[in-house]
Amino acid sequence: LASLAASREVGEVSKLSNLRFLTLTSCGIDDQRLKKLGEVFRAHACPELGELFLQDNKLSLEGISAFLDLLEPDSLPEVKKIAFKGNTDPEGKHSERIFLSRLSELLEKAQSAGLIKKCSFSDSDWDGISVL
Repeated sequence: LASLAASREVGEVSKLSNLRFLTLTSCGIDDQRLKKLGEVFRAHACPELGELFLQDNKLSLEGISAFLDLLEPDSLPEVKKIAFKGNTDPEGKHSERIFLSRLSELLEKAQSAGLIKKCSFSDSDWDGISVL
């Protein structure tokens, strides 16, 4: 994704500028790779991205927090859904309920900072975070 984003000609818009959804489900993404994805989104905004699927990877709360911290307000301005299902703390530090509660807190913090739009988040339907 980083090489695709960087492969534009001088004066050309980013090749990610028309990306509408990105599915990275079950791709073995860990915290380090998620951080790299955040760096890509920081350097190459995705103004049309509406859905980002990160289910069933190896993401911890720390990794998700680092990803969100890398975003700028214009990185993902139209994101409507970010899906994290299946990322219930690969190191086993937290129960699923604690993981979900802290994930919700991280997302609220990112919303308050203007990094993502306001999202609704429910324990019973946590496969996606729907933007209001």
